[in-house]
Amino acid sequence: MTTKEEIAKLYEDCNMYNEQLIQYKATLEIVQNTPIKDLVDKLNEYNDKYDGNYENEIREVLVKRWNVAIDITKEFIQEEEEQLKNIIKPKYAKKVFDELRAKKK
Repeated sequence: MTTKEEIAKLYEDCNMYNEQLIQYKATLEIVQNTPIKDLVDKLNEYNDKYDGNYENEIREVLVKRWNVAIDITKEFIQEEEEQLKNIIKPKYAKKVFDELRAKKK
């Protein structure tokens, strides 16, 4: 059976999460509606007690996003090359790859 103190703690936690949710939604609205060049300044104004560094954090997210895109693309390329190697002879496949890469340059 749950005690009154446990119930009170659950309500307190719930209220804390609701307050965080309101702040997160307000922050998301700022992010969505502010030009990137002004985003860091707006976030710093809104969350003046924030100890982090928005500029570095935004940069990290963007770098991670592009690194993931690069890694996924590399995987797709490798999968395609493996499929091609299974379909055609390896020497012919290399010749075709070299010709295609030469055309793209």
